[in-house]
Amino acid sequence: MDGEPTQTTCATCSCEFETKPSPWFPPARHCPSCTAIKLAESEAAEKKQQEDRNAQYRKAQWDRICPPIYQETDPARINPKCLKAAMEWSIEHAEGLGFIGSTGAGKTRAAFIALKRAFDDNQSCAAVTHNAFACVVISAFSGTDEERQTARKKLTTFQQCEVLLLDDLGKPPTTERVDAELEELVEIRTSHNRPILWTSNGSSAWLIKRMGADRGPALVRRLSEFSEIVTP
Repeated sequence: MDGEPTQTTCATCSCEFETKPSPWFPPARHCPSCTAIKLAESEAAEKKQQEDRNAQYRKAQWDRICPPIYQETDPARINPKCLKAAMEWSIEHAEGLGFIGSTGAGKTRAAFIALKRAFDDNQSCAAVTHNAFACVVISAFSGTDEERQTARKKLTTFQQCEVLLLDDLGKPPTTERVDAELEELVEIRTSHNRPILWTSNGSSAWLIKRMGADRGPALVRRLSEFSEIVTP
């Protein structure tokens, strides 16, 4: 049973306040005003810690997507047309963004700037070079059981993430299996309005020739139809 009210000195502000002894709770050490302030400070500190944890988690996610060399980009190193397109691109248009031209224009850097905009908007993102994509495809069909499982999960991610960056399109040697999987990737993503950010060192005609008469025209037409294409 609670005892009679007593006067207590606040350990924070030294004011006198009334408290009731209780066998269930320790005696109050702070007046109601100081208690409210401390509670607010504790909640703010907990919120800040959670925000810091979230920021660290998001940074780790971005580190897995974007190579360090593209994380710190001097805008002066990017062709102005590419930079402008990357800064103005938005996933809301459900349209991709393609950068075509010779090396040195900052196409990949611009593409990662656009991808980061989607990432910061809490969209699921992935990035892969055409070379790396080819390696994933090979592993998905000819690796060990574990390698096949891992590779097929990656292929699913490339198909289903909200924004995909496909770098250096047309760079690896063409093979029937890799080209078929690339064609399916582009078909699935465009059919579901999932944007592709892509780069290529060659022109549309070069890509068509590179991919072959069977798949080249359809692939380039699909990319062109669902992308704003920027040529530095």
